[in-house]
Amino acid sequence: MFDTEETTPTSIKNKRKEKKRKKKQGKVYKNIMEKYNIIVELGRGAFGIVRKAQNKETKEIVAIKQMIQEYETWEECINLRELKSLRKLTHVNIIKLKEVFRVKKQLSFVFEYVEKNIFKLYETAKTDGATSLSD
Repeated sequence: MFDTEETTPTSIKNKRKEKKRKKKQGKVYKNIMEKYNIIVELGRGAFGIVRKAQNKETKEIVAIKQMIQEYETWEECINLRELKSLRKLTHVNIIKLKEVFRVKKQLSFVFEYVEKNIFKLYETAKTDGATSLSD
């Protein structure tokens, strides 16, 4: 009549913990694209592809860096130096890491979106004849 595995105190306790965890985390997405609409690709590098995207719920514009390398486990992702550093650093001149996704072995960082980077700012100043970035 009853599946003994489903009614053991341990399994009930685990289900409750999982339910609380999901509630605390918010909505669980199977794919990063369920949460964000990709607007445009901003660039490609040796380690990943950066895209401008919009959060479907909040309409916030973000930058998503999708890593090229595949990661077998979440622990492997957490131990990345880049992720450890970004989680600790908070400064007005450092782009804020908003969240991290790992879907089907692909790791993605979601950052606040900034219209100009320091290179674009420098190039604009150079073509305008400025001698420093503050001109």
